[in-house]
Amino acid sequence: MQISVRDLMSTRPVTVSDSTTLEDATRMVLEKALDAVCVCDEDGRLIGTVSDYDLLKSRLLNSDMDRPIGPIVSCSVITLTPDMLLDEVAGLFRSSCHQRLAVLEGGRLVGQLHRRDVLRALVITRQIEVDRRTVRIEAADRTGPSAPVLRKIPILRIVSASSDE
Repeated sequence: MQISVRDLMSTRPVTVSDSTTLEDATRMVLEKALDAVCVCDEDGRLIGTVSDYDLLKSRLLNSDMDRPIGPIVSCSVITLTPDMLLDEVAGLFRSSCHQRLAVLEGGRLVGQLHRRDVLRALVITRQIEVDRRTVRIEAADRTGPSAPVLRKIPILRIVSASSDE
C-alpha cells in the first residue's frame, strides 16, 4: 500500500496574515504549542512561515510587538503536494531541520505535515531506514490501563536489522 501526504496531513493548518502583529502571532504559537505558523495572503496562497525562533529573536531584540510580522516572514519554504509518497517525504524531512512542512495544491495551502506523522506512518509500515540499515519493528504486547499509547500505536521493539551493504 502506497501512503501519500494526503493520507497523513493535517487539513486545518494554523495560518496568519502578514499583517498579524508579533504579539498575536506569539500568543497563537504559545497557545497552540506550535513551532511555526504559515503566513498566507487573502486568497490562501502561502507567503512563507514564521517560526517560534523568529518570534523569540524579535522579543529578545526588544522589537515593538505591535508591529506586523511581515518583515520577519521566511519566504524560503519547503512545500509538499498531497500526492507525494511517504518515502519521498521522509527523505525531505531527513535532509531538513523542519518539524512540519506546508502542503500546497494549485498554489493554495491545503494542509501541513509534521515529521512525527511521517515517523508514525513509517512505524505502521513496519520499516524504517536508519543509517543505511532497514530496521523491522513490531508492536510489543502491552495491555492494561498503564499501557503507553501514542495515537493508539503501542510501544515498539526492534526485532531485526539488516544492512543494505
